[in-house]
Amino acid sequence: ADYREIFERTVGKAHVHGKMRDPMIERRLQPFLTEVYEWAFHRFATECRRRGIRPIVLYRPAPVDFESIESTSHSEIVRLARGADLEIIDLSDAFDTVTDRDSLIVAKWEHHTTALGHRLLADKLYERLFKLLQRVPTTIPVGDNQAQRK
Repeated sequence: ADYREIFERTVGKAHVHGKMRDPMIERRLQPFLTEVYEWAFHRFATECRRRGIRPIVLYRPAPVDFESIESTSHSEIVRLARGADLEIIDLSDAFDTVTDRDSLIVAKWEHHTTALGHRLLADKLYERLFKLLQRVPTTIPVGDNQAQRK
């Protein structure tokens, strides 16, 4: 029921229905993505905290930016995640050492990351996780109680 509200509101505003072709549905939903992400991040944060889970958003850059939107997408995702008071592991610089970003995708018609791309992401994730885990608090709030870490 909680998801139905955002779903029905977005579908209604976008005037989409199941008999439309996927590209048209995607095009009509595009203006509402920020609203959906914002809702999802707040919901994610609320549900994680309610369960005593430390919520973290992982930003993974696209291996290739064909439409020159990576910078804008990154800024928007980070802004929305911070707005929901979520911690972020930002991997946006994982591919900075690669001069030919085309070498990071299997084929131009799909954005599947190659083994090199996966290695660069994994290395950056390890580096960021290591730093994050070094500053983990000794207690994690669980409802009104505190759970001690060993």
